[in-house]
Amino acid sequence: VRDNKRAEILKEKRALSASNSPPRVI
Repeated sequence: VRDNKRAEILKEKRALSASNSPPRVI
């Protein structure tokens, strides 16, 4: 469960980062 939550947070952070800067891998 902890891993799943961490992955979800990472995904959200990645989405925010992509919004700020252009994504490297599509």
